Amino acid sequence: VAAGYTDAFGAPVETALEVRRGMIAALGFPTETEADIIASLAEVAAVRAGLIPPLLPAEARRATSVPIHHAGVHGT
Repeated sequence: VAAGYTDAFGAPVETALEVRRGMIAALGFPTETEADIIASLAEVAAVRAGLIPPLLPAEARRATSVPIHHAGVHGT
């Protein structure tokens, strides 16, 4: 979650830390304590290192290749 953004008029807008923490918690990653943050980061790392991507866009009724990632080896 970005620390800020540029609005439609070109002005920088800062996103408050509590707002960012709330958004991250709403995604299922607790941020209340340092231990929560460490555990959430570990969970994100595990998802990223998973066997298949966490999100795989595909069209209905069309063949789709699914990339496989295993111990640093990539394939389909």
